[in-house]
Amino acid sequence: MIKLFTSSPRQNNAYALAWALFILVACGAPPSTFDELQLKDILGYDKPIHAILFGTQAYLLIRALKHKASLEKMITYACLLSALYGVLIELLQKFYFEGRSFDYFDMLANILGCLIVWIWFTRKAKMLAQ
Repeated sequence: MIKLFTSSPRQNNAYALAWALFILVACGAPPSTFDELQLKDILGYDKPIHAILFGTQAYLLIRALKHKASLEKMITYACLLSALYGVLIELLQKFYFEGRSFDYFDMLANILGCLIVWIWFTRKAKMLAQ
């Protein structure tokens, strides 16, 4: 059988938590914190960065949750949880983080990143089940 993941459950949990904290810090820090690191200048827009951040979160959560129930359920739960985290981050930017603002398109990019991971892993899981 082909394995999707090779890390231990403890490592997978640590990776998912560390990435979630990275997102929180990166999205909550004042914009001036990252003046020298202008990723949006590299990609042209910040929306792909949002999709990559939250798509990666979904992927890492799938790895962390894969032992909890059926793989297809965990793919869905991980992607939904990551998408909700993306919505929460945008709300925190609106109401809590200084110098940050809420952006519907950022929120949609966060969700899109999770959706892409959900589609990819759902198809992969179905192929492995055959």
